[in-house]
Amino acid sequence: MGPGPGRRRLALAATTLAVAIAACSAPPGDEASGDEEDLTSFGGRRIDGYDRTLPDVDAIGYAVTITVDERASGGEAYTAEVKGTYTATRDLTALDLDLEGNEIDRVLVNGKTARYRRDGARLTVDLSARAGQSFTTTIKYRGKLFQADGQDRNDFGGFGGLMVAHGGRAGQTIYASLNWPEKARRWLPLRDHPRDGAMLTMTATFPSRLTVVSNGKPVSSVDGPSGSRTWRFAALTPMPTYDFFLAAFDGWKEDVLTAPVSKLRVHAHVYGRDIDAGKKIYADVPAVADFYARTFGPYRWGDRVQYLEIPMYAGGMENATVIGMDETLFPKAESAEARQVAFHELAHHWSGNLVRFASWNDFWLSEGFTEYLTRRAIEDTDGLAAAQAVWRTTLASALSAEAAQLHPVRPADPERDVLGFFDDVVYEKGAFVLRMLEQRLGREKLTGFLKGWFDRHAFGKASTADLARELSDAAGADLAPFFAQWVHGEYHPELRVTVARADAANVDVTVEQVQSKGPTGGFTMPLEIELGRTSEAKRVTVDVTKRKVTQRFPVAFDATRITVDPDEKGYLTVTCDTGSRCRDGYRCAGSVCLPQ
Repeated sequence: MGPGPGRRRLALAATTLAVAIAACSAPPGDEASGDEEDLTSFGGRRIDGYDRTLPDVDAIGYAVTITVDERASGGEAYTAEVKGTYTATRDLTALDLDLEGNEIDRVLVNGKTARYRRDGARLTVDLSARAGQSFTTTIKYRGKLFQADGQDRNDFGGFGGLMVAHGGRAGQTIYASLNWPEKARRWLPLRDHPRDGAMLTMTATFPSRLTVVSNGKPVSSVDGPSGSRTWRFAALTPMPTYDFFLAAFDGWKEDVLTAPVSKLRVHAHVYGRDIDAGKKIYADVPAVADFYARTFGPYRWGDRVQYLEIPMYAGGMENATVIGMDETLFPKAESAEARQVAFHELAHHWSGNLVRFASWNDFWLSEGFTEYLTRRAIEDTDGLAAAQAVWRTTLASALSAEAAQLHPVRPADPERDVLGFFDDVVYEKGAFVLRMLEQRLGREKLTGFLKGWFDRHAFGKASTADLARELSDAAGADLAPFFAQWVHGEYHPELRVTVARADAANVDVTVEQVQSKGPTGGFTMPLEIELGRTSEAKRVTVDVTKRKVTQRFPVAFDATRITVDPDEKGYLTVTCDTGSRCRDGYRCAGSVCLPQ
């Protein structure tokens, strides 16, 4: 299918990449004429169309030039310039950018000095642009790096920006950025919302002892005066601004793996002490990259992905092509956690990075999707039993998060602060939404849909409403009721299942929903139940349409074993008491079977 309305289409210009990057990264003249601006391309890639649905502008790309001064340990600073290229989506007399802190030295529009004003984290630049017209803003400014030492790395509200840490497991000074959810504005002036993806060129000057890494493809590394070196990178595939990344360190050891089919190169950068741990964590990443590519469509970010061990946050971060892995994962290399994080962050190059979400309320389209893709990768790599064990953990995590704070997978509008619902309802229940859709549509059909979804919306934004509409078209059925219950609604079914002999040849299976929360009439779902005794077993499917339903099935033997949802495909719990024990892998907690 062709691209949707407003999707940006990009084509390579005739200039070579290296020449283009050198040109766009060089500091502009103080009073360059607006006529000299090349507003038809960014970084050598032609701008051919823009997203008219974005507010005010479609951000095309940001050319960042930054120099870090580390002469004062604990007071490291930088000078920077960001040249943003935009296309107006309506007639404009000013443009609002996001910039928190920092001292501005000068602002230019199309190379000419412009008036500006600041109000908190909002930077307003005066300009004149007609709808459909492209223009540039150049912000020259200074700032200080966030000191990460002693900070709570789980504090996503206060922790982040361009950071420096001294010591830790690294034992040396190390730099890295954390932009999620909207902290790019702490060190870059830009439009800081994930719906508006942009390309990035990075020109970064650090002391020459350091290896510098940023998104995309390394273009050049040139020694400068006073022991400095300037690195240039080009990421000419639009990404959410929380993906923009910069890091520098002189203690990484690199291991390069190659995916056997796609030939994607996996560059793993770990501390010298963690070489063996890194080999364990990343051993299966090339095979997983091939699984994602053949199942959900090609990797569209060039020929490489890099993993970097850094001491900047707990867990991992999916910065496009330069995945951050927290140093606390490496002592746990023998556990499944670090390996699963590596699979998860790679999967974001399909969900979240490639297809961005239109609103923070649609955050599950990134994280719920990614958790589902990760579990599919675990099944492909480790087998069905291993995947089912992870799904049990997924259920436990989602139920625990739901008990702590009850909210929908997709909160109702208006747009909310994502940190208010940054939990496993979004991640793990969100993954179960796709697992339940798989049960309804069939795995083959859902997989084909997802591959098409990633293709249709590649490098663009999408919403939950888009998903519901397109899935309904693919299924040939209205899935709005499903989304109303499982995505926009709250809680889960708590089921009491009983089986009674109807006659010599049949049994009656009764399913009763006993929860007090959720939809008034109860949830609707197909519910698979396995009836068994000794070596005999038969599966039946009850069409649950109301709070209590009974269906008759031809079963001649008396069941001594009743297993509800035997393949664990539903987001649900089953009641238990002294007379009905829980299935293997579950325990009776109060009156409900919960994963152990």
